[in-house]
Amino acid sequence: MPDATTSPRAVLERAHRTLAEHDVDGFADLFAADGVLEAPFARPGAPRQVAGRETIRAQMRARGEAAHAGGVRLLGFEYQAVHETADPEVIVAEFREELVFGDQRRWLPFIQVLRVRDGEIVTFRDYVDNLGIADATSALPDLRAALMGPPSHEIENRSAAR
Repeated sequence: MPDATTSPRAVLERAHRTLAEHDVDGFADLFAADGVLEAPFARPGAPRQVAGRETIRAQMRARGEAAHAGGVRLLGFEYQAVHETADPEVIVAEFREELVFGDQRRWLPFIQVLRVRDGEIVTFRDYVDNLGIADATSALPDLRAALMGPPSHEIENRSAAR
């Protein structure tokens, strides 16, 4: 039976605190050795699943460095709801993240589903607002192209040019 420090809610709050503090090692240390970080709605080209604490550590370090280089910074979290489920290991969090993109601040919605066993994250599913991020970073045309191919007017122009 989880106590106040090993419960899914406590682990979720620690995970968010470490992320807000940009503490990659602290975040990775919350995972079981064989824990899994999943991003079911990952943008094209990004991994949908990262398995193993040390692989998660390396992936999160690379993500953090890329975000920093791109002028993206996490400022904090605002919970809308945290749902305990019939499964005592599983928790669902609905929240917003306050992010800085260059010189602009945005609040973006997220949902995370965690399975926590013996105080360690076994699975961490992160449902990210990729459209909001792409819009904030001016990457929306690139995301659209990756998801759908070129706009139809570009296809028509290519055909007409032949």
